[in-house]
Amino acid sequence: MAHPFSSRLLLAGLLGLGGTACNSCVARGARVSTPKGLRPIESIAIGDAIHGVDVEARALVATTVTAIRTATRETMRFAFGDGALRLTTDHPVFCPDEGVYAPAGDWVLGRRAALLRLTDAGLARVPVEADLAGAEVHDVFDLTVASAHHSFLAEGVVVHNKSAYDAGSMCIDADGVAHHDGDPCTCPSTPSQYICDRGVAFCYACRGVVDAGP
Repeated sequence: MAHPFSSRLLLAGLLGLGGTACNSCVARGARVSTPKGLRPIESIAIGDAIHGVDVEARALVATTVTAIRTATRETMRFAFGDGALRLTTDHPVFCPDEGVYAPAGDWVLGRRAALLRLTDAGLARVPVEADLAGAEVHDVFDLTVASAHHSFLAEGVVVHNKSAYDAGSMCIDADGVAHHDGDPCTCPSTPSQYICDRGVAFCYACRGVVDAGP
């Protein structure tokens, strides 16, 4: 359900000026892709089979839900052709142009312009409009999945699976890009890697903190 809310809360989250103990989430009503069809995210239960995505192969993968968290959060909106998706500004979404997961707020700020979405022709790059129009506080949901691809489909859009368990395995760098343990480091001295510790990314090369996670 929607709740009364001040737009200042959403702008604070978008610009990194505020925070919450809850992780990034997808709003109630968003339909999740499963082997048996689309289901509202609030109807998903632990142990349910859903679709994950191998973004490199552009293919669906079978996975199951291993954990669910709920909260009440301020949200933004993606609008695309035949639908829309509401989620928090900090939820990582796959950007097909750069091949990375990035916070949904990047699209509102104009840093990114397209999503990877499941269409009748398969997974494809889809232009999107992202805005704060009609921004409200909604009941939101985190899903954790068993797949190593760490993803699921909400309204056909490839989003990252987020939960309390992600804090030690995914970090957001200074450019807002999500990294997992073992991902290549972006420091000039590369072939090193990131290591994540409680949501903070440390670079093996410079041994410095890259940035805090969501």
